[in-house]
Amino acid sequence: MPEPKGTDDLVEEALQRLAQNRSDDEAFRALYTSLWPYVYTIAYRTLKADGDRARDVGQDVFIRVHRYCPYEALRDAGKLRAYVRVITLNVIRSQRRGLGLGTVAAQARAGEAAVEAAEAHERGSEPAEAADLMGGLLAWLPEKDRELLSLKFEGFTIGEIAARLGLTYSAVAVRLFRLRGKVRKFMENQGL
Repeated sequence: MPEPKGTDDLVEEALQRLAQNRSDDEAFRALYTSLWPYVYTIAYRTLKADGDRARDVGQDVFIRVHRYCPYEALRDAGKLRAYVRVITLNVIRSQRRGLGLGTVAAQARAGEAAVEAAEAHERGSEPAEAADLMGGLLAWLPEKDRELLSLKFEGFTIGEIAARLGLTYSAVAVRLFRLRGKVRKFMENQGL
C-alpha cells in the first residue's frame, strides 16, 4: 500500500504543476491549503494576535503568490516557504504604511498616544492632551532620533534599520536604548 503524501510532497507537486501551467487552479488550491496555516501563523504572531488582520494579510500574500511567484525557480517546499515568509512580512509592512502606521506621528497616535489618552482620561484630563504630548515629544527629539523612531515604528528590525542607515547592528541597538531614555526623560519632565 502506498504511503500517504506529506505536506512537502504536496507542495512540491503543486509547484511542478504551476511551473508548467500558472493557471492550474487545482494545483494552486493545493498550495494554498498546504501553506495557509504557515502564512496565518507568521501574520498572527507578527501582528500580536490580531486574527482579522492576519487573515487579511494571508489573502494578500496568496494574491501576490498567484500573480508573481517564480514557480519554476522554487522547486522545493523549503524555498517556497522562505519566499512566502518574505512576502508575508512585506505585506504586513505595506499594510502598516497603508493604515497610516508608517509615520512617526501616526504610529504615535495609534500606539503610545492611545495609552496616554487612556491615562489622561483616568486622571480626568482631556484626550487631546495626549496628542499634544506626542507632538511635543516629536518636536523635542533631534531629527536623527525621529528618523530612527520612524523606522522602528514601521516595523523594521534592528538589522534592517542598520542596513538602511549605514550603521552597525550594535550602533542601532545603542541608539534605540538611548532613545528610550530620552523618551522617559521627556515624560518625567512633563510630570508623567
